[in-house]
Amino acid sequence: MSVAKYVVSIPRHIIAPIITFLAVAGTYAVGNSFFDVGVMAAFGLLGFVMDRYQFPTVALIIALILGQALELSLIQSLIVFRGNFFLFFKNPICAVALGLAVLVVVWSLIKMVRRERAVSTSA
Repeated sequence: MSVAKYVVSIPRHIIAPIITFLAVAGTYAVGNSFFDVGVMAAFGLLGFVMDRYQFPTVALIIALILGQALELSLIQSLIVFRGNFFLFFKNPICAVALGLAVLVVVWSLIKMVRRERAVSTSA
């Protein structure tokens, strides 16, 4: 018999405090800092809110992984362009990529607003 079969069959009200304790103890043990525990709790709360309102968590994970490299590249580009952000639009490829990114964000917001309106009118 697999151990996972037994773990999955444990009721949530028993397993949740155990997992929470192990997560807090492990987070504190790594850096001996309550700040780390606070950061863990903040990201746990963020994950709960994202799950509650059906935000995609994959996008957040990708942003956390690639965000630092993107920020460094943006700073380097702005140094080369002497702080002029509009020079990004001078290159057609860059202008199209930025335009598509803006369209994706706007389209996502429009879909979210439509979904919320549909739910509120049907309720």
